[in-house]
Amino acid sequence: MSNENNYENAAGDLERREFGYQEQREQEQQEQTFRPTSLGKASGYDGGADDEPALLPGYIEIWAENFPSEGRFYANGARFFIRAASVKEIRHFSTINEQDPFSVDEALNEIVKSCLMIRFPGRQASFKDLREEDRIHIILTIRDLTFSQGENRLILNVPCNECNHENEVEIKNNSFERNELKDTILKYYDEDARLFKVQTKSSGEIVITPPSIGVMMEVTKYIRKTQEEGKKLDASFVKTLPYMITDWRGLNEQKN
Repeated sequence: MSNENNYENAAGDLERREFGYQEQREQEQQEQTFRPTSLGKASGYDGGADDEPALLPGYIEIWAENFPSEGRFYANGARFFIRAASVKEIRHFSTINEQDPFSVDEALNEIVKSCLMIRFPGRQASFKDLREEDRIHIILTIRDLTFSQGENRLILNVPCNECNHENEVEIKNNSFERNELKDTILKYYDEDARLFKVQTKSSGEIVITPPSIGVMMEVTKYIRKTQEEGKKLDASFVKTLPYMITDWRGLNEQKN
């Protein structure tokens, strides 16, 4: 992550750009001389309860096929929309304690919560339904949309394995190399259930799915509380548990 000064400078540039846009909009409104006094009458509207709600201003659609998960673990017909982060949200993010992994995790979730909208056909969706493996992709996409003029670049110095010379690499979605699932794993994927089903000889059918943000939030709470109370943490259990929970709804510490 960039340091606080970089975020402050970028936020300042973004704030000036937003102010200029708002000022232009106000001027255009003042120059208008004609304002209709009536919206007229609506007739012949056959809309019903299944009509899709209007998209909020500022949101654009992105496609799950481009996610690291390739959209495999979301409901059929799921749609994803993002907006640019506001100046207030950027300034808040710049104040996080980068040495505290819990603080960083919470800040990343807040960005997703504020700037991502998910729609599932026929049922309500939440930012918590986003798969954990897709979170960094979403955050970097929001970042690109927010800093569309390259105000703040994320640079990582990577040493060369042969000469130890440090090369600058910009952190973007296309900077990451994806691991494609092999046929030996894909054969367990259930297209209808949108998860993996593994039939075992001794334990019956085991259901496995990449954890969602909602599941990881509850698991993180459990880890944090266990550490604060000085109790011993079962690392193997914690690593396995998130992949066995199919939905974060109704999940709490007692059910863990």
